[in-house]
Amino acid sequence: MAQLSFGIQAGANIAFGKITVDDTGLPTLFTNDPKIGITGGFLAEIPISEKLAFRPEINFIQKGSKTNTTLSIFNEFHKITLNYIEIPLNVVYKMRAGRGNFFFGLGPTLSIGISGKEKITNDYDPTKDTIVDVKFDGKNSDNLASNDESRHLKRFDAGANILAGYKLPMGLFIKLGYTYNFLNIDPNKNNGYKNRGFNICVGYMLFDSKAKAPSD
Repeated sequence: MAQLSFGIQAGANIAFGKITVDDTGLPTLFTNDPKIGITGGFLAEIPISEKLAFRPEINFIQKGSKTNTTLSIFNEFHKITLNYIEIPLNVVYKMRAGRGNFFFGLGPTLSIGISGKEKITNDYDPTKDTIVDVKFDGKNSDNLASNDESRHLKRFDAGANILAGYKLPMGLFIKLGYTYNFLNIDPNKNNGYKNRGFNICVGYMLFDSKAKAPSD
């Protein structure tokens, strides 16, 4: 049976933030281009049985969105970068394959927003960029001062994620994952912002080089 082990990982997150704006009673859904960010962190693997394990993680991850809004005479582009501490709580199933093993998992995930930026450009004057802060304070922008240009979002998010990967006997692994967040983090009741995205990571499990692969 595999022993308790710890690991580190790093990689990229491909985010597709889903934005909805309802100013006129007719909701507008913005279709986003992928926003690529970084991710990395620590994980543990706690055996449940020979083939099952509990795999909690704590990661820094960049989410966000890239949108194109058509105005009266020009297009406006928004690039939002959101920095989170994310805690996936997965149960994984391991299956021997060659010298290593495949693993598959799923579970809930909790996220805490820590910082962010929004970059605004347009094709009317592409040399002029506007960069504003993203504040995770949960304030409704309808109630803020007119000179407040920050984007305000709710701090906490929650969802589910699935993953699949392959680990070599010496502890190296590669992992693919997808996270779907359920909560609307836009404080404005008529608007919506939901996080989702794919990630790919490489990592190394410490204290695991002598772990026995699960038997068939």
